[in-house]
Amino acid sequence: MLEGTKLALIDKGYPMSVNELVDVLPQYGARVGGAKPAVNLSSILSKRGTDFISVQWQGRRAWWLKDRPMPNPPSILEAAEAMPWERLVALHPKQGDK
Repeated sequence: MLEGTKLALIDKGYPMSVNELVDVLPQYGARVGGAKPAVNLSSILSKRGTDFISVQWQGRRAWWLKDRPMPNPPSILEAAEAMPWERLVALHPKQGDK
């Protein structure tokens, strides 16, 4: 699991939330089990993941590699394109919702 997390972060090139990591780890040959996979992975990275650090990335907590510099944050357009639709809509409520 730790190796899969490291490969995912290197491949993606930016810090990832624990939920994002849980979603992509199967692509790297690892799965997180249990009733609460995100909690399990976060615990594993905190206790046994000596190569990882918890960082602030785009307004939320994420995991990154200790031995690599933080990448530059994406431009506003890149961030909007990568953001899940539900989160984008929540950031910009309709005029009538004010």
